[in-house]
Amino acid sequence: MADSLFFTTVSARLVLSFLAMAVLSYLPIAPTLAKNNTDRSSEFTWWTEKQPNGHRWVKAKLHIQASPEIVWQSIHSEQNGDADLVYRKVLSHGLNDVVSEQKLAHLPIIGTAVSTMHTTEVPLKRIDYSMVKSDRFKALEGSWVLTPASNKCTYLELSSYCDIGIPIPRPLREGITVKKLEKRLVNVKHNSELAQFQIAAEKTPAERLD
Repeated sequence: MADSLFFTTVSARLVLSFLAMAVLSYLPIAPTLAKNNTDRSSEFTWWTEKQPNGHRWVKAKLHIQASPEIVWQSIHSEQNGDADLVYRKVLSHGLNDVVSEQKLAHLPIIGTAVSTMHTTEVPLKRIDYSMVKSDRFKALEGSWVLTPASNKCTYLELSSYCDIGIPIPRPLREGITVKKLEKRLVNVKHNSELAQFQIAAEKTPAERLD
């Protein structure tokens, strides 16, 4: 009887862990340095950092051959173009901060999630977001950070932490988050460099020398 209960409990935990992994993989998806890895590209790096609130953020960085102004615009386009985003409505706003409600759909297991998010911006430098409340998530926070580089390029850093209330092994959770961060960074890189190329192509020979 005791053995049966033990294996039933273990099986249930494993099922919950894999279900949590499935949900995390669809999320739209910030001080001790834990690791510094390079995945699939010499330009893409990721690591984790424990925050003052105890949450361990997964952080990733990518070099983009475009100016911070263009990258900034591409970040906003990426945020608004999420395929799982049903709606986002502004509840209140200040000079550089917004409180909004957003609804995500097509999430495995939990289906939909409605969350109130607080976003603050330092134009052309960083965007920070944190969850105020949610009907599904326990925590959802992160940031975008832009750092100017030489030759009118930009280093873009994206950080994320998400807690859906189901315990899963940290290495698996971080691996899923890294893939999501890489996908979003690559999207911003592609759109930014395309826009930068188009702007350069429209310049006259004299303007290109400036």
